[in-house]
Amino acid sequence: MGQRLNIEILENGKVLANSYYHWAGFTSSSLGLVSKIKENIKSNYNNSKNYAIMLLESTGASLEHKDRNDGLIETTEEKIKQTQYWAEQTVKIHIDTKKIELDLYHEMDDCDLEDEEIIEVDQDFFITDFDNIDSVNKSIYELLEDSKYYFNYKNKNYCFVA
Repeated sequence: MGQRLNIEILENGKVLANSYYHWAGFTSSSLGLVSKIKENIKSNYNNSKNYAIMLLESTGASLEHKDRNDGLIETTEEKIKQTQYWAEQTVKIHIDTKKIELDLYHEMDDCDLEDEEIIEVDQDFFITDFDNIDSVNKSIYELLEDSKYYFNYKNKNYCFVA
């Protein structure tokens, strides 16, 4: 079974469209898709739903051909909920508030980490804005490149999905 990722595009707290990626739920893969979306963010757009679909299509996802590895875009409430149900990791991109929520990590309890090096981080890897996502990506990629998979943020331990 893959690491299932759900990317949602929201406005006013409502999901306009989402996309399911069967093998992209790994932290680094997810951040790569977020970077593609960020490259296509515009300050002005006419139709919110069409804009949300365009952002998801920028990752390679599609409404028409159904390849769960490249991304399956959904726009109906029923299909969006189905994607949410199957997801293991989730990214929420709020186009109105310009915030990004990254639920790409597993919370760990102390007994699981007895022999692991845990890095203390001050940077918020969970909620950021469009302007800071590159900094978050860079920090996470540097930790992963150094094979540092465990981090502590605000007295909680987490593990990257690697």
